[in-house]
Amino acid sequence: MNYEQGEVTNHHEAVLSDKELAIQWQTEYGAELELILEKDEPEFEEIVQAIFEKGILDHLAPVNPAVIEARTRLNRNIWSTNRQDPNLYLRTLYSLEQVKTDIKKVQTLAGANASAVMQGFASLMMSDKKNNILQRAGLKDSEALDVLVERLAQLTKEAIAENGGQVPEQIILPGTKAEFCGIPVTVVRYVDGWASLKTGDENSYMALGHKIKELTGEMGACLPPQYLYSKDFKTVE
Repeated sequence: MNYEQGEVTNHHEAVLSDKELAIQWQTEYGAELELILEKDEPEFEEIVQAIFEKGILDHLAPVNPAVIEARTRLNRNIWSTNRQDPNLYLRTLYSLEQVKTDIKKVQTLAGANASAVMQGFASLMMSDKKNNILQRAGLKDSEALDVLVERLAQLTKEAIAENGGQVPEQIILPGTKAEFCGIPVTVVRYVDGWASLKTGDENSYMALGHKIKELTGEMGACLPPQYLYSKDFKTVE
């Protein structure tokens, strides 16, 4: 798709409604998966790349101005409109960590990226070329999903580094106890890549909410992951 001076030059796109533009990523993502699997010898890595680029980035970090405007008018989720923002990829990394956790616990996958991951995985596993794809990748059926998510996480780490960010030496796991701005907190889980924090009492909860409002503009108990690596967040034993 071509753009000139921020204007969409695809004629067909000009007549699409806001709703159609807002879900355009879904149509293009599905078409990309079909195109890959129609090849004589599709590769596992091609599916990983499609999930990352079409299923995750085109969904949550659109670059098409018409899509951005439509999603904004419809109040649809947009994480960033800047593909060079390392915090976009850090958030993506933590959303994938939640997918990993949900897989290990054999529970329902939730979050903006979970559906994209599972759509790509399901397309692979339902393909009549599945056995050949996995064989060339050296994978068994039982390990394909874990490896797919791990490979997505690796791509995300590479994107953090390529865009000038600091790749985390370690992931802050659910259950971690810490102090954020002097407030004792526990990381409960990750919700769309943000850390859901729990406090020990109502006063601490309110103090946390106000601090997060200073950072994000909204009261709440979910902290953007870049703040997990700030001087204000200190893990405790």
